[in-house]
Amino acid sequence: QKPFRRFENPNILKVFLPAWTAAATGILTNLALKSLSELLEISLTASIACLFTAALCAIVQVQYINRGLRLYPQTVFFPIYSSLLVLTTSLFGSLIFLEYVKMDAYEIRVFGLGVAFVMAGMCLYSQRKLDDTQQHGNPGESGSEPLLGAEGGVWQGAEGTTSSW
Repeated sequence: QKPFRRFENPNILKVFLPAWTAAATGILTNLALKSLSELLEISLTASIACLFTAALCAIVQVQYINRGLRLYPQTVFFPIYSSLLVLTTSLFGSLIFLEYVKMDAYEIRVFGLGVAFVMAGMCLYSQRKLDDTQQHGNPGESGSEPLLGAEGGVWQGAEGTTSSW
């Protein structure tokens, strides 16, 4: 029997597709902007080409961020997208601009440890459990009451105090 999946708990591998596409175009946007800043000293023509590339990549990046947010909840899509963007931009930026050359062995190990922690967090996030909606019906019918709730114009607090709004 296939487990019931709600909108709030999608298959994480399906979330990776728009997140990875947005992060990949984010890499190109960031690299084009860094190249623009470096080329401004050398050539205006090359700088304009980098600016055009950055603008085009930024449009595609925003398009895929919006697509991911349209398909999946923000609390699911955005952490995955942000993690991928930070990892890939750091990794590709250091490789293309040779920023790792200036780092000593300790800094490279700390950077690798940071990358490992972010990847472990994404793996743990992908292993989150499905909600128990199938056993208890709708989430509101599971017997648990929210700490704060609005009922008919009256705000009920956690200790049973009420105030109207």
